Amino acid sequence: MPTKNVVFCDTKGRLWLKSIDHSGHYVQKEIGAAVYIKEIFKTFETGDIVLDLEFEYLNTLERLLLPRGDLRKGALMEYAKIGFPVNESNAKYLIEFINEQEQGNPPVLNHVGVGWDVTEDENGKIKNVFKSVKAMGMVSDYNGTLPIKPKGSFEDYRAFVKEHINNSPLCLGLAIGLSSVVLGFLSDKLQSESLIVHLYGDSSTGKSTASKVAISTGSLPLLNEKNTLMNDFNGTENALLATLNGNYGYACCFDEANMNDKKDFSSFIYKLASGRGKRRLTRESKQQAVDTYMTTIITNGEKSLSRNANQNTGKEIRVLQFGNVPWTNSANHSEFVCAFIQNNYGWATLKLAKYLLKLGKSEVMKRFEHNRNIFIEKSLVNDNFTERLSSKYAFILTAADLANECMDLSLPYDYILNLLLNNEAEHIDNRNIEVKAYNYLLEQINVNIDKFSLADKGDIIPAVKEAWGIRIPQSQQIIVDDKKCVMVICIAKEKFKDLLSRGNFEEPSVIIKKFKQKLWLDHDSDRDTRHRKIVPNGTAIDVYALRIFEEVEDDVGEVKYQPAKRRPAPTKKMNVATERATPSEIISDIMNDDNFDFDVELQPPNIILDDTPIDDTTDNNSDDVTAEANAEVESSENPA
Repeated sequence: MPTKNVVFCDTKGRLWLKSIDHSGHYVQKEIGAAVYIKEIFKTFETGDIVLDLEFEYLNTLERLLLPRGDLRKGALMEYAKIGFPVNESNAKYLIEFINEQEQGNPPVLNHVGVGWDVTEDENGKIKNVFKSVKAMGMVSDYNGTLPIKPKGSFEDYRAFVKEHINNSPLCLGLAIGLSSVVLGFLSDKLQSESLIVHLYGDSSTGKSTASKVAISTGSLPLLNEKNTLMNDFNGTENALLATLNGNYGYACCFDEANMNDKKDFSSFIYKLASGRGKRRLTRESKQQAVDTYMTTIITNGEKSLSRNANQNTGKEIRVLQFGNVPWTNSANHSEFVCAFIQNNYGWATLKLAKYLLKLGKSEVMKRFEHNRNIFIEKSLVNDNFTERLSSKYAFILTAADLANECMDLSLPYDYILNLLLNNEAEHIDNRNIEVKAYNYLLEQINVNIDKFSLADKGDIIPAVKEAWGIRIPQSQQIIVDDKKCVMVICIAKEKFKDLLSRGNFEEPSVIIKKFKQKLWLDHDSDRDTRHRKIVPNGTAIDVYALRIFEEVEDDVGEVKYQPAKRRPAPTKKMNVATERATPSEIISDIMNDDNFDFDVELQPPNIILDDTPIDDTTDNNSDDVTAEANAEVESSENPA
């Protein structure tokens, strides 16, 4: 005679409880629909057990992936809302029935993250694995929702790349996509950040097509389809970051940055690059493990991310920005490319990952350093951030280099290199914060010229409106970097800081220090300011005295200050438009004001050299270098 209750299932899939009543007789009672274990999974990343359960609800077969930790009455009751056949009276017996099915049913390993990871071999030695639909280096299946299963034919994909991708800058887009594989593989060696690449320009440049080409290397390149690696910016920061969790080698994209109403992208850029999600608490208020990722993140929009971010150097060296690149040859070219890659994708990432596993981390690291050195040696311009940024460019170059070896894609390496070198040259001044601040102040002075008094033959011609400062012409020609100082514009101390603040320059002290180093600031020997009157009959106040320069046309013979070190001449033939620190059109407007008198004999302020060492790593390119670079436009290399 049984001494305990027995749970069993009939042939119709109904669950019964067999027990003995108070009189000792057998009693059978139906307690609900049966629940069967189809398979038991063990999650590679966490070791968690997941039960793949099957049950019937309203004559329809349903499936539930139940975390093993939820196989208890309180947690299980939460699943009743989706039709799971559990209630207060049968929960205990349903759990017993599921437990019995677990016996002799060993778990199957699967993974929910994608890209690179490590595990132990049979000897306990750490080895690299790549997690895709099927893992490389271990037996594990993908149990996530991303569309990373390859589609189409690799042979067709390779032929398409050679004929329709390599004839345009889209070849760079493809290399950017594959850089995620190299980055994820070497991330522990280099302790690098995620690579953020922003493509900006108007809608006709093909930036979205380039983004899709990059994504197609590993997954379905469709925007806003459920659970793809292409998303738009229509979401909270935390929601966007959550889409990256567990990704160590598949390129992803956030499309149309301009649709986000954020006024400042600075903090989001730092969060993206960090490779770490938001810290969260469990239901028991305990700290959860932080989700991480390390991959290439592509963003695009009509404007540079710098337009909606604070003016600081840290942001500039975390994002590679490519502006107004004509990615496609025509609208028809763009449509043709997008139509093809929607049905042929996912091959290149797998091929490259397999090749990296074959080469090994040491060899891939050598190749990375080789490409990094090539970029540094051939850089047209250099500053103290070039070496750090060279690693970001090297991920792209190494991806193109190794992809050609293992897939015979014939990506035009030299053309891609030249695109990267030109891009670096065009954007270098964006991270020279003092150049940006100087140009910004010149623009503000020009727009508000009627708010500056003018020193005229010992007198002061007052400003038309409220006085921000005073313009003082210079008769003694002071030469700095082949430019002569023709005027000093004094700006009231607090107004100077206010202008910088409105221009999103967060640290005026940093700007002032760099201005002094470059001799752009006229100041007393023991302070950063001068003491000047800015209105007639007014009291002298502290002002920041900004020197205004124009080009030296002749050898004027005056004493020159020691110029900062010039950048090296270009070693690669390319067309580079170098932005000047003092835009001639702005200076012209300031100098050509109706009240300006070039013949004044006003005693100029004392010129005192600052003892601070000159930072010779961030100076603008000299005119002769610019002329030499622009003279070589005719022989610039073209894509294959």
